[in-house]
Parts: sequence; C-alpha cells; structure tokens
Amino acid sequence: MSLDIDWNRLKRLCIEHAEEVSEEAEMWRKKGISPYRFSKTLKVKWEKELYKRFFKTISKDLSLLGKDTGLLKREGTEITLVVDPFDGSLNFLFDCKYYSYNVALFYGLEPVFGLCIDLETFDVFSALKNQGAFLNEKKLGGPPPFTDRIVCSNVVIKGFQFLHFGCASLELCLLAKGAVDLVIGRANTPDIAASMLIALEAGATITDWYHKDIKLPLNNMETLEYIAGRPESIRKFLDSLRDPGDVIIPMPSVWLTIARREIRKS
Repeated sequence: MSLDIDWNRLKRLCIEHAEEVSEEAEMWRKKGISPYRFSKTLKVKWEKELYKRFFKTISKDLSLLGKDTGLLKREGTEITLVVDPFDGSLNFLFDCKYYSYNVALFYGLEPVFGLCIDLETFDVFSALKNQGAFLNEKKLGGPPPFTDRIVCSNVVIKGFQFLHFGCASLELCLLAKGAVDLVIGRANTPDIAASMLIALEAGATITDWYHKDIKLPLNNMETLEYIAGRPESIRKFLDSLRDPGDVIIPMPSVWLTIARREIRKS
C-alpha cells in the first residue's frame, strides 16, 4: 500500500469513538428510542462524526460511504471511509446479543483496513491488507474444514440446519475466528466491508452463490450475495445444490414495516 497512514493511531481513534457510540446508544435505549430514529438520526450522526475525525487524523482527502448516510463523494480522492457504526441495532434495541461497530478504509476499489468491534464484549477484530487478521492483537487462524456449522446472514437455506445471529459483520468475524465453517448471506457494502477483509486476511475465500468472484461496490444500494469459508468447503456445499437460488432464500426485512410505522406516527 502506498498510503502513509499510522494504522495504530486510526485503530485507537475507532475504539475511542466506539466507546462513545456504545455509551450514547445505551442512554437512548433507556429512553425508548425507536429503531427508525436510531438509524436515521443517531447512526447518521456517528457516521459523520467518524468521517470528520478520520479527515483530521490522516490529513488526506476522503469520501464517505455510510450505512445510513449514503455516499458522500469527494471528487479527485482515491480514499473512501466505509462505516456502519451499529450493525445489529435491532438486536441491541430488543436487548439481545450481537451488535457491532464497523469501519473500513478503501484505496481505490480495494479495502485496505478493516475493524469490527463486538459492542457487547468489546472484542476488537482487525485486518490490514496482506498483513493478516487479528482478534485483540492475536492472529486469527481462519475457517476450519467443513462439517455442518453454517451461519446465515439475512437468508434461510431450505433443507439445511443453520444459525442466524442478526449481525452480518460479526458472523463473518466468527468465520475468521474459526468458530463456524461457512457463512452464507446477503448484505450491503457498509455492513460487511470491514469483516469481509478480516475474513479474507484470516484465510477465508469469499465468492457469490454460484462460485464466482465478487467485488464490494462503493455504494449501499447493491445487495451482495456471498458465501465464505475454505475453498473446499464452498465447493462441497455448492456442489450439493442443483440451483443455489432455489435453496438460499432472502429473509424478509422488517425495515419496511418499521418505516411505515414511523410515517403513520408522524
């Protein structure tokens, strides 16, 4: 990488911001904030806060792709900050586990830095391109050989047993950690940019449902369909299916219902 950036300083900056986000989120949960306002007010604020801090810290021009802010493109820059400061917010608001803080930095169209923080335990997953993936500074070994430990992100698989945690970023981090064998899902770039780099740097392979290469687009409009694990695990699973599109079914989203409810209130 030709970027002259103090990555440890950036990591500390993200951890400090994540601590602030966690504290503020807890305050608003106690006040009974709605999921819609949490995303469209708090998450937008946190995304812009982090963007300003990155802009000041790295002393370089950069664009922002936020989960709820969308793309704020600055012409002439090759660096893009991709952030979802609270993946799994419904889990958090319903007082369940699995919610995370996610930051990735792209140079051109390639992710070069990824950070995913489990906001319940404050375990820190991180990766730099071509330098490995780490959990709390301990190097990760990546996915194990395939048995039957499948995790689904925003999909269901007909005829298969699987787990679903409702937090796509942490599900890919579980793969990097070696806790599951395969992750199969659908998500937007801000959801999984950081954790995809972490999984790849831990040794995982990530393809689409038809075993073709995929690239993360720098927008949050396109939904990616992916499967992640060891190459032989992906091949074994996909070879067992006649047509993945007939077996892997998108999970219905609750966000349309949430948005309609907020509109009716107003």
